Formats: sequence, structure tokens, C-alpha cells
Amino acid sequence: TTAPLPPPPQLQSLPIVRRHCAFEWRGHNVNYIFIPAGAPGGDAEVAVPTVPPVAGGAVAMTTMLLIHGFGASVNHWRSNLPHFAGVGCDVFAVDLLGFGASDKPDLRGEMGKEGGYSIEFWGELVVDFVEEMTRKRGGGETQWVLVGNSIGSLVALVAAAELRARHAKAVAAAAVWDLSPAAVDAPKVGGVALMNCAAGLTFLRPEDFSPPLRVLVRLYRFLLTKTPLGAAIFANFRSPGNVRSVLGQVYARGDRVTEELVEMLLEPGSEEGAEAVFVFGGLDGPRPNEVLARLEKEEGGEPAVPVLAVWGEADPWTPLRGGKYPGDRYGEWHSDVK
Repeated sequence: TTAPLPPPPQLQSLPIVRRHCAFEWRGHNVNYIFIPAGAPGGDAEVAVPTVPPVAGGAVAMTTMLLIHGFGASVNHWRSNLPHFAGVGCDVFAVDLLGFGASDKPDLRGEMGKEGGYSIEFWGELVVDFVEEMTRKRGGGETQWVLVGNSIGSLVALVAAAELRARHAKAVAAAAVWDLSPAAVDAPKVGGVALMNCAAGLTFLRPEDFSPPLRVLVRLYRFLLTKTPLGAAIFANFRSPGNVRSVLGQVYARGDRVTEELVEMLLEPGSEEGAEAVFVFGGLDGPRPNEVLARLEKEEGGEPAVPVLAVWGEADPWTPLRGGKYPGDRYGEWHSDVK
């Protein structure tokens, strides 16, 4: 459409603060932010709290975890965090390992093994984060909603599937011991929201291509990860002009591409270890149809996890109706997609 875009909504935004709270995971620090339900938006004192214990194990009705996309950070949610807190949710956002203010270990020697940068690896981080934050806040059957943008959507799906499986085991164990449902001490996934889910970042999976193209894909992956080409591409990209140009492709509103946003993306990329995650992270990942199937209703067990798929139709990178795993087919792969 060529119709002019409506004016942007007037949202309160938190000030950009690089480092917030630290969660230790496998020997590394993971940066996260927590905004309690009802907190006033934009209050700088609210931006850096520790997680408070909750009296009697009581928690907010819904706890949300916001998971950013490739190269982003918790600060990309600075307008969303106070909004969700204002409507009664406890809200967390996390910097995936390798991004934002989280540590950036060089895991190139671990690729293909447990621990190398991948969608599944970040999914494990999210599962452990949810369980640890649930424990810190008194335990119990806390209901979580995972919200992801771009590759964060795939991470959210993978984490939701694992959390759901663990919750089912806890429920089954409680039944064996004839315990009440209140005795279930495991976080429960109440829903997953996907924002422009990055199925497109699975495009480097060789088996999804015809035999002739598989050779080219494998060659490209070899050059990117095993030669100086990857480092050269990263070094060339890491400039204000290039970042601004890329942002101009994906931001429908040019006024949102500010110097503040450009710097917010550039700063983490200048830290030691950033090259490894930018070259290796997200080369491929699980197919959305496979992960969505893991969230389906189980006969005699867990109900289907509701999924909300939100798309910006002007997105040139992860189009709603394009690619091998288009968003408009998600309803074919899961019974509760809106």
C-alpha cells in the first residue's frame, strides 16, 4: 500500500541502560531486566531492580519474558516493558548469551556440540532462566508467557516446548504421589507470542535445498565459518553507515532509526567475542513446523500451548507469506494459533 502510515503510538520508554541485572549461566554472565507489575514506566529506579522474593509464594497472574532478535538486546523492548508492567504483568527481558551486555564467549571450538551458539543453545538458556527466576520468586506453578522477535521467536518456541515437557513430568510425579496440583513446583507456559518469527534464518540448512544448491550452501558455510571471510564480512558491516542502511530496510518508520538505536547495536559488536556469535549464531535452526508440533495437545496430558503470531507485512526479511516456512501456514502446524 502507498497510504501514509498512521502516527506512532505514544508509549512511555525506559531510558537506555546498558547493564541491568546479572544471571550466571554455565560460568558466564547473562544480562536481564525485570519490571514488576504496576511499576511506573520510565522510572530509572525501576530499570535495574533485583528479583524480589514474593511473600507466600504468590506471584503476578502472568509473568512475561521478552526475547530479542539477532544482534539486538533488552533495550529494544524499552517501550514494551513499562506497557506490559502497567497492565499487570511481571516482565523480564534477557540478553541472549553473545548479545547485548551479556558475555560473549568464543564457542567456535564447540560448534556441533552442546554449548555452541544455536537456537537450541539459547533455548536451554531461556529454560534455565525461567526456572531460576521462578525459584527466586518463591517457586510454585508460575505461569509464563514467552515473547520472541525474529530468532527470539524460534528460541521462545524451543524453550516453551522443553518447559512444557518438564511441567508435564512434574504433574505426573505429583499424581503418582497423590499430591495436590498446588504441589507442582514447575513453571508453566501459558502461551507464546511470535513477532516476525525468523523462519528465514533457517535458510542455510543444506537439506532444505535441491542437490545442486546444497553444494553451494555448504561451500558458503565453509567459507563463512572456516576462513577469514566471516571476520572480514563482520568487520566491514560494523560501521554506523552500514548499520543505518540495514535498519532502513526493516524499519517502516524512518524516524525510528535514530543515532541512539545505531549506537545501541554497534556497541556490543565492538566487544571481544562478538565476531564469533555474529558469524556462527543462527546459521540454521529448528523448523517452525517441528517445534510447533511439540506444543500441540497431548492425549490425556498437557493442553495445546496457545500461540500468537504477529507480523509486520512490510518486513522484507521474514515475510508473512514467503519462504519455505511462511507464517500464514502456522495454523496448519498447530491447532491453537492466532
